[in-house]
Amino acid sequence: MGSHFSPAAVLKAIRDGKATGWDELDEVFSSYPSALYSVRKVVGDLESAGLILFKDGRFTVTDQWTCIQGTLGISLTSLHESARPGLLPVEPLFGIPDATRTIPDVFVLMSFSPAFTPIYATHISKVVKKLGLSVGRADDFFTAHSVMADVWTAVYRSRVVIADCTTRNPNVFYEIGMAHTVGKPVILITQHESDVPFDLRHLRYIKYAYTPPGMDAFEESLERTLQDVLK
Repeated sequence: MGSHFSPAAVLKAIRDGKATGWDELDEVFSSYPSALYSVRKVVGDLESAGLILFKDGRFTVTDQWTCIQGTLGISLTSLHESARPGLLPVEPLFGIPDATRTIPDVFVLMSFSPAFTPIYATHISKVVKKLGLSVGRADDFFTAHSVMADVWTAVYRSRVVIADCTTRNPNVFYEIGMAHTVGKPVILITQHESDVPFDLRHLRYIKYAYTPPGMDAFEESLERTLQDVLK
C-alpha cells in the first residue's frame, strides 16, 4: 500500500477486497495522520465521482472506474505511488531504462584500469556471490548502441550500487550522482579518504587497503554493509 495516504490507495483497498466496510477502511488507514477524517472525505469524493458504490453494507468499485481504467490504461498502484510526497516527475536524458535487459543485483562503478580488476573480480564479486546475489560491472554488458544508456539502465534497475572513489574517476562520480538522484542505495568505497568528494564525506564509506589483511577486512565490512542495505 505504501507509506502515504492517497485517494488511489483507498480505491485500491476497496477494489482488492481489503477494505469493503468502514471498520476495515479505518483499520487499514489507522496509522495515517487524521485518518478518520481523511478516509471519510475521500470515500465521499469517490462516491460523488461515481467510482465506488456502497450497497448492502459494503463498498465496491463501479463499472465506471473499470471503464476509465481500461480506456486510459491507468494503474492504481502507479497513481498511488505518483502521489507520494517527495517524488519529482522527470524526463531522463538517457531515456526510459531498458526493462528487457538482465541486470545484476549489485552494480559496481570503478575505474576500468587493470589495477582495479582484482578488487572487483577477486574480492567484491566474492562477497556479493556469497550473499546469493549477482554482480556486474559496466564493461560486463556494454552493447553497441549507447554506453551511457546501458549504465543508466544498470544504475536504475540494480538493487544496490558499489562505487569505488579511488583515483577520483570522473565517470564514477557522474554515475554516483545518477544513482543518488533516483534514490538508489550506494555503498562508497575508497583506498584514500581524500578521494571521496568533500560533499559526500558525511556519508558512510568503506576505506580499504589493497593488502592481504586489508582486503580480508574489506570483505567483512562490505558483507555487513550489503546485508544492512538490503534488509
